[in-house]
Amino acid sequence: MADPYKKVAALYDRLFGKFNKGLWEIGLSFHRPQQNMRVLDIGCGTGAHLRLYQKSGCAVFGIDMSPSMLQQARKRLGPSGGLCLANGAQPPLGKHSFDLILLSFALHEMPAAIRFDVVRSAKQLLKANGRLIMIDYHPGPKKGVKGRLFKLFIMCVEMAAGMQHFVNYRNFLSHNGLAEILSRHGLSMVKRKIVSGGNLAVVLVQP
Repeated sequence: MADPYKKVAALYDRLFGKFNKGLWEIGLSFHRPQQNMRVLDIGCGTGAHLRLYQKSGCAVFGIDMSPSMLQQARKRLGPSGGLCLANGAQPPLGKHSFDLILLSFALHEMPAAIRFDVVRSAKQLLKANGRLIMIDYHPGPKKGVKGRLFKLFIMCVEMAAGMQHFVNYRNFLSHNGLAEILSRHGLSMVKRKIVSGGNLAVVLVQP
């Protein structure tokens, strides 16, 4: 399978790292990491999100379908990071294994059927008292000039990622984004913060 991130993996954090870190820190404030907490990032990319948890003493694991992104993650996390090339809908991991699962800008990239399979698998991987942190696009409403400009920027980024990527993004928003996913899977929202003029949502979820 072609690797859509092959050309941008080495530059990804330079392009989006500062922006993403602000969102990740909201998630950290929602659910503070603890020593030896087992954290899985589905669609872990370069491992930058997991690194924040690793520095707090968590045992970190990541799966991604991009070999080039996983190469960057291995450099960042070192041998203690449990990383594998895998499909989030059928991860080769034991059920009820994780205290926290991260899904950051992963779901909107997927076709609807796969998107729901990934969340179903994530529920199975969580321990009984586990939590999910989801970060992704929010359907709105958009607030003020900032909201409209940010929406335009997002659309340009998603179009640049390729037509299928853009189609999946549009489908995700047209089906009410994360709210539809939580409803369909019987997940309860614990905390939520909407940022960037109504364009982005950070959500803490429990089964």
